[in-house]
This record gives sequence, structure tokens and C-alpha cells, in this order.
Amino acid sequence: MQNKTLGYLYGLVFLTDLTTWWGIQRSKWLVGGAWLLLVASLFTLRWWVVAAAAVFLLALNLLFYLARRSGYVTFVPQESAPLPDPVTPLKKEERTAVLATGIFSLPDREAYLVQKKSEIWRVGVGDHVLMVERRPNSYLYQFIEPRRILQISAGHLHFGNDSQPAIEVVFHTTWSPKVTAEDIGYYVGSGYGSQPLPRHTTYITCHTAEDLHRVWYSLTKQI
Repeated sequence: MQNKTLGYLYGLVFLTDLTTWWGIQRSKWLVGGAWLLLVASLFTLRWWVVAAAAVFLLALNLLFYLARRSGYVTFVPQESAPLPDPVTPLKKEERTAVLATGIFSLPDREAYLVQKKSEIWRVGVGDHVLMVERRPNSYLYQFIEPRRILQISAGHLHFGNDSQPAIEVVFHTTWSPKVTAEDIGYYVGSGYGSQPLPRHTTYITCHTAEDLHRVWYSLTKQI
């Protein structure tokens, strides 16, 4: 229940960050309104009114901070055994339609996207490619290399009113505008240059349980 409530609240924060009113993010209007409410409360000369306005402002800012830090979603790992093996495992180069959440890139730019239409497939060297449709006929990518996976978990992803079985993948990546060709050439195991490789977290949900099992099997066993 708590995670569903957080998912709903985080979804509202995402909506206010994504949309504008008179060219200004709705989230900024909300925070600005909360500040005006606090200032107005000072003229009432009633401490409890001022305290209530201050608590509201602090709670609103805390909600926005937590929502943005978590990427507007909450993920709850399942405590049971890992997902079962699929009836028909994915073949190499076989694409599966999924929804993906995380940071996706091109060599010159990147963006954080939430529950976007995507395709995932495994290439010959064992890496997995996620191709995300940012807008019609515009795509961003992420590459998951098996040796750079730090953690992979099955669970439930909560976003807005939606809760779905999902896979969480935490990994280091060299596919980022922050990593140059020279950095990749320098990489010797612990980082590129004097900095560690970027650490990303990606969430994957599928249209059917069987597809989720196939993606899980491909990420964990078909490497």
C-alpha cells in the first residue's frame, strides 16, 4: 500500500515536472505557491497557521526531492525465488517489445525516460541493446554488457496508478556522452581516466509474464 501511494505521488511529481503553464514547469508554480502561502501566513499572527504553512512547504519540497532522486518510480524486489525459465528462450538478435525506464543516450546527448516503448535484444557478443522510442521515429539507446552488471533483481515497479512485474538492472556503462573514445581506450577495469564509469539503473516491464521470463533468462543466463 505504501509503495502504491508513493508511486502515485511520484507520478504526480513527474507530471508537474513534465508539463508547463505559461512556459514555466507546473512544479515550480506549486513550490512558488507554497512559498506565497507561507509569506501570507505571517500576516495572520497565528503561530499554528505559520507552522502549518511551513510544514506544507517542507513536505512538498521533500516529496519533489525524493521523487526526482528515485526517478519518479519505486521498485520493490520480490522475496521469492527468481523468475522461472521461459518456455521459449530468446534467440540472438530476436527483438522483444518492452517498456523501459532509465537513462538512454546517443553519442552527443542523453535523457531520463519513464516507461517508454522499447525493444530489447541480445547481440552476438552477449551484450543486450535497449532501443527506446523517445518520440515517433526518434530513438535513444542503452547497452548492457554482462561483465558490467552489478545487480539484477525481479520485483514490482510502481509508477503513478500503475504497478507491474519488472526487472531492475544496475550496471556500469561506457555508452554515455560523459565517456569519450579516449576514456574507453584508457579503461583498465576500475574506471576511465581518473573517474569511475557511469552507474545506471534501468527498469524493464513486459506485456506478458512469458516475455518477462524470456528477458530475465536472457539477461541472467544467456551470456
